[in-house]
Amino acid sequence: MNEHTPVLRTRSAHWGYEEHRYFGHAVFAELRGRESFVGLTALSVLGRRLSADVCALLDEAAVCLTLADPRIWPLKLTRVVAAYGQAIPAAAAGLLIQEGARIGP
Repeated sequence: MNEHTPVLRTRSAHWGYEEHRYFGHAVFAELRGRESFVGLTALSVLGRRLSADVCALLDEAAVCLTLADPRIWPLKLTRVVAAYGQAIPAAAAGLLIQEGARIGP
């Protein structure tokens, strides 16, 4: 690197040759296989790792937030189309069925 090469300094992550660092934690040695997606998201927001109990609670909340209510018929139709294994037709069906749809009371 010469003196004119700009250097981007960050405290969130560092890309290394053998090991990468994410908020001071070794990615392969400490985080891989030990941290969930929600735990990594919390780490990126808070800058610190959460306890296993708190991560489990956040994982449960994330699962509950992704549940589609089967009583809402456009969501049910989207889930039925998605059951065939393709995401694009399901997204298209969900968008098409909601055009001009009345949802709710």
